[in-house]
Amino acid sequence: IARLIFRANIPFRMGTSHRWYHYLYCNQRIKLNRKNATLHEAQLNLVLLTPLRITTQYSVPQLKQLIKLSLKPTPLPERVEKLLDPQRFNLIIHALSNNNGREWPLSYYQRLISELPVERFNIFITGAPNEMAQLKPLANKCPYSHNICGQLSLNELIAFMQHCDGLLAGSTGPLHIASALGIKTLGLYPPSQTMNPTRWAPIGQQANYLVAKSGCVKKCLYPEDRTCACMKVLTVDRVKTVLLSWKK
Repeated sequence: IARLIFRANIPFRMGTSHRWYHYLYCNQRIKLNRKNATLHEAQLNLVLLTPLRITTQYSVPQLKQLIKLSLKPTPLPERVEKLLDPQRFNLIIHALSNNNGREWPLSYYQRLISELPVERFNIFITGAPNEMAQLKPLANKCPYSHNICGQLSLNELIAFMQHCDGLLAGSTGPLHIASALGIKTLGLYPPSQTMNPTRWAPIGQQANYLVAKSGCVKKCLYPEDRTCACMKVLTVDRVKTVLLSWKK
């Protein structure tokens, strides 16, 4: 990306002083160490705007009031639109993170879906096309849910979120998109310093998160076992309690 913006002759090219290639391609370098930072990722990104001499320091509550994503009306595929139920809470469950984060076990999602009252919740399972095979067993074991994994483009997924009432996911892109759209969101996080909600929580006026307790019950095998022990400590009952408190 740094090389591309250099080739495009973009006049302001901000980077950090901690990456050697930013000395080749960026003309503004800010002293910023993300590894041990205690700020939210959104706050760290704003620090990169320091050379513009604008306000760059905002608290997370202030950012919640400022962040709002809107999308021009985008028609949904008819096969998906007709699955929405105006009488029930339309809930998206985005169970995987495309191997970018630590994930809640699929067996936990299965139990959660089976315990949510079907008369209140209309559930959609979403995911990237390359996650279809991994999510198929979950969809097969949850006959009351709608499996639309891999059926929507990114623009269609965002438009679909605007038609839904809430989203449940781990720390992944769709969680942050949904929270910015203003729908109810619940993110599931490990206690790891670089992955915890202090750094990566969704920012939105209806965004929430749960974090697993610190201290694994066994040595963490991540990344070999992406559903590490920390995430397994995060119980179905804790997640269900939050979802049951959501009103349409």
